[in-house]
Amino acid sequence: MKANWYKPNPHVFRLKNGLTCVLNRNDASPSISFMIGLVGGLKEEAVRKNGSFNVLSRMLLRGTGKKDAQAIARQIDTLAGSIEPVAGKNVFGLFGTFLSKDMKQSVSLLKELLADAAITQKELTKVKEDVLSEIRQKEDEPVSVTFKTMYEVLYEGHPYGKDVSGTSDDVEKLTRKEIAGLYKAYVSPGSAVLAISGDIHLKDTEKLVATVFSRWTGRARTLEKLPHATLRKERKVERQIFQTHMTFAFLGPGVGSEDRYAAEVMNGVLSGMGGRIHKKLREERPYAYAVTFFNQMAYETGALGIYIGTDLKHAQDVRAVVANEIEEIRRHGFSEEEIAIGRRYLIGSQRTRMQTNSAIVSSMCLDTMYGLKADHFKRWPALIDKVTKEDVDEVARKYLVLDKMVTIQLGPTPDKR
Repeated sequence: MKANWYKPNPHVFRLKNGLTCVLNRNDASPSISFMIGLVGGLKEEAVRKNGSFNVLSRMLLRGTGKKDAQAIARQIDTLAGSIEPVAGKNVFGLFGTFLSKDMKQSVSLLKELLADAAITQKELTKVKEDVLSEIRQKEDEPVSVTFKTMYEVLYEGHPYGKDVSGTSDDVEKLTRKEIAGLYKAYVSPGSAVLAISGDIHLKDTEKLVATVFSRWTGRARTLEKLPHATLRKERKVERQIFQTHMTFAFLGPGVGSEDRYAAEVMNGVLSGMGGRIHKKLREERPYAYAVTFFNQMAYETGALGIYIGTDLKHAQDVRAVVANEIEEIRRHGFSEEEIAIGRRYLIGSQRTRMQTNSAIVSSMCLDTMYGLKADHFKRWPALIDKVTKEDVDEVARKYLVLDKMVTIQLGPTPDKR
């Protein structure tokens, strides 16, 4: 029996206020998940306001004209559900899961949170404290700092170089007036996408959504594409820790690029315990305790590369092995067997992941906002299955260019270890 999400394509409709709605019936369990996506995030943050959309997304749960934060939390608990803030590079919003029998109450609560949020100084102070704690925690995690530094260098001069959480200095200085202004300007149905998946009746849910959200008004915004390029760069960050953390990163294709599918297959080939880089650095030469290839796509561009955890004494050898492997890939490409294994791995992983309503609504919401069709998650396996060895070899030569590689090394220095 095929998975439930293979049933008919998502039902898409648009309200007069501009709100795009995507519904998917999945009756595997008596629950629903929803995600509301709004244009915002890092790309819309003003100078020295890093973290403002992270704060705003949390403030949407901290009170409305009729309910304070405690009342909202009690209502969510009473419904045995959850609502979480979402903040990213291009999109922010809310994500929730409830029992399908409580569809009307949960959707009505979502509309209240969006259309009638109360931005109070008392709650803003609490939210800022939470965000500052999150930032401090990330600063204590070496892997997190390594990737944060990688983004700063790889995306230098581009909004993606900032951290979604924000910086301590910027978050501390955010005012109630500024967050209230962002709320008024960006929390709007004009360019929003609401995705719902679960045990629902499509026509009844369309009628409910239309009734609940019809009076929500606001201007439309569009996602802007900002081009970016980089050259070979390197940065070392000194930390008195035992391990050395390294990334070797390249700009990759964005979600709307035709190159993305071949890049995803390349990621499937190179990542995991079966990947050739893992074999070189863990099996043939025990230089690394952690090795993974990553492919992090954003709207107009992405980041792909290798993360390695090693010992300082092996750092130079790791650099040499990575450079050699990249050149080997560029010269000789991949084998047909590697490509076939990579495709099977990706398709199997996606089919497992997409069994949940939470994964389905995230895909439907973001794909719709990024200009892809709402059923992209259903078409994606076939698109991956069409990728050939020649496609992956070409993408490797296009993106894995040593003269454009960004190298980050975080850890102890030889004389201070």
